[in-house]
Amino acid sequence: MINIFDSDVVEVMDMEAGDLSGDGKIFLLAQTASNFDRTGFGEQMRSILTGIDSFLEGAGRNRSHLILANIDLRDINDFSELNVIWDNWMGSDATPRRFIRESKDLPRQCFVRIDVAAAWAI
Repeated sequence: MINIFDSDVVEVMDMEAGDLSGDGKIFLLAQTASNFDRTGFGEQMRSILTGIDSFLEGAGRNRSHLILANIDLRDINDFSELNVIWDNWMGSDATPRRFIRESKDLPRQCFVRIDVAAAWAI
C-alpha cells in the first residue's frame, strides 16, 4: 500500500504500487509534510523526503531512479537549508534536475511542497 498526500487538504489516498510502476515511470505530486503544527522548514523537508523514500520503496524503486524534482518554497530564504538537506538525502549517486521557486500560495503553515518523477528501463 502506498500513501500519497494531497497538499491542499492533507488527504491520504491509497494506491497499489503496480498501478503506478507498470510503464517505467512514477509521478509523485504535491508532497507536503503530514503535520504542519509546530514544525519548521527542516522538519517538513525531511518528513517529505522520508515519504518519497517510502513511496519509491513500495514501488520497488529508490531515489537513484529520480529524474526531476519541482520544489515550491513558501520563503526563498529557505533555499540554503533546502540544499543542505537535499544534498545529505540525495548523496552523490543521483542528480535529478531540480526546479525551485518561491510560492506564496502554499497551504497555511506549509513551508515546502515537492513533486518528483522517477523513471527506469522496462
